[in-house]
Amino acid sequence: MTTTESSVDDAAFDFNPMVSPHREDPHLFYRAARERPPTLSPTLGAYMVTRYEDLLTVIDDPQTYSSKAALPMIYDNPPEVVEELRRGGVPETTMVVNEDEPEHERFRRVFDAGFTGARVRAMLPTMRARADELIDGFPGNQADLVAGYAIPFVQTVISAIIGFPAEDTERVQGWTDDVNTLWNPLAPVADRVASASRMAEYTQYLQVLMDDRRAHPREDLLSDLVHGANGFPGVPDEYVHNIVRGAARVAGFDTTRDAITATVLLILQNDDVRERLLADPVKTIPKATEEALRRDAPHRGLFRITTRDT
Repeated sequence: MTTTESSVDDAAFDFNPMVSPHREDPHLFYRAARERPPTLSPTLGAYMVTRYEDLLTVIDDPQTYSSKAALPMIYDNPPEVVEELRRGGVPETTMVVNEDEPEHERFRRVFDAGFTGARVRAMLPTMRARADELIDGFPGNQADLVAGYAIPFVQTVISAIIGFPAEDTERVQGWTDDVNTLWNPLAPVADRVASASRMAEYTQYLQVLMDDRRAHPREDLLSDLVHGANGFPGVPDEYVHNIVRGAARVAGFDTTRDAITATVLLILQNDDVRERLLADPVKTIPKATEEALRRDAPHRGLFRITTRDT
């Protein structure tokens, strides 16, 4: 898959995925960025690290390039929002993505138990049934891929992996929308206060599920987090709240939804790829999926904070 050849103006070397031309096609920028040393981005307010060897340097040295406090938390909000969160007893803990080693490995290894090959294979009948149900329900010969397929499909799968009852899927989705609002610094403060007030109910709901899994473990992520997995002990309840909130939204829902839609778009934009998929789907779908994830990953990068001059 290729993109239009051109050049990037050195004087305006910055990345803003919300505006043209980066919004429509960021790959021209990516191509140029892979050849450049770390560059200060006025838009991001940070240095962009884009060369392979530079990225390895950052990833392999968390003591210098730390993940701690690199991403905002729901408590990073105006005082009236924070007050509402505390009134509702919403745990004030960091996210796994904001942890360095060894804490990160401890949480991540337990979390990974929810996505083993055996666990995913056990989910395949549920995935296939939901996919067939959604496609059979398309009106006529057209459908909205995002609203009509990607969103409800991912909701079903992620809810089952975490351990949410199927009948609570829409309810949980409403709470995850509230989490998204609290993460959005551009959302009106009044909206964030309203979302914060609803987080109390979400917190109580999660605690009930956690207590149930503590007494009656199942084959789901909630049970793994509460009891431990992969040789690591269970995670404290306040961290379980944070991990599940993240998995139900960004780490599980948003990423998978975006991966599905980006993959289908790439296939529709490339006739030769589409023809090969139709001719031999068993062989080519895995390769097409890997290429789509490489080319249009749901997340384009993460922040790190330097602990000393570099």
